[in-house]
Amino acid sequence: MIFVCDVGNTHVVLGTYADGVLTNHWRVSTNRERTEDEFGMLINDLFKYAGLSFADFNGVVISSVVPSIMFALERLCTNIFTYSRLLSALILRPA
Repeated sequence: MIFVCDVGNTHVVLGTYADGVLTNHWRVSTNRERTEDEFGMLINDLFKYAGLSFADFNGVVISSVVPSIMFALERLCTNIFTYSRLLSALILRPA
């Protein structure tokens, strides 16, 4: 399963894909001050609500136009997912 994040100036859209099919999606407000720990708690709560855990995922995709949130999500993913899982991650940086 793949965890995806699309960070915009107004909303952060999070989702999960299994076998190329969107299986869950959530939309939360963009808060540029949110830390990696706050994102971790938020995402963990969303996963629990859907019956998921971080261990269920083997890939991460992050797209962001907000550098401060990109940094927090990169650090969160580095701390939560194993090295082999991060090798399959695609992280897009704002231009």
